[in-house]
Amino acid sequence: MSKNIQRQRLHFKIGFLLQKKTLALIYALLCTGVAFGQEEVAADSLISFAKSHLNAPYAYGAAGPHQFDCSGFTSYVFESFGYKLNRSSGDQQQNGRKLQTGEPLQTGDLVFFKNRRMNGVGHVGIVSDIIENGTFFFIHAATKRGIVITHSENFYYKTRFVGSVRILTSPP
Repeated sequence: MSKNIQRQRLHFKIGFLLQKKTLALIYALLCTGVAFGQEEVAADSLISFAKSHLNAPYAYGAAGPHQFDCSGFTSYVFESFGYKLNRSSGDQQQNGRKLQTGEPLQTGDLVFFKNRRMNGVGHVGIVSDIIENGTFFFIHAATKRGIVITHSENFYYKTRFVGSVRILTSPP
């Protein structure tokens, strides 16, 4: 049987699957060829899945699938690939491996920011693209704009960046 026919059959079967974890794994397979059962998830698959939610509305306390707050979004995306994250942005700093200052970011890393009203972490996003000069884009749930992609040099976020965590090197 040709790969084209196999892919067509797989696309047909996807239409009948309703569970988000199953859809996310199939999405990963189609996008990058990641095999089921692998412990590591390709960051590109995770980011593609996250980007499929662009423009979904923000709602405080929401964790998807149709509306999100920042930590609800990161939890939803990672959980769809088998990674369980803590629910709040501050608590998500405890997941994975904390990156040291100056350590290069990778696509899929969580990035944390303080907000105007708090000294601690008040916001989280997922690194979606790395730029050669060390800056990055991240996808996140913004209060007034919903799921968006923002550059790390955006003044609001640049002045509030507090650290990052690597999740994808940890088995799900």
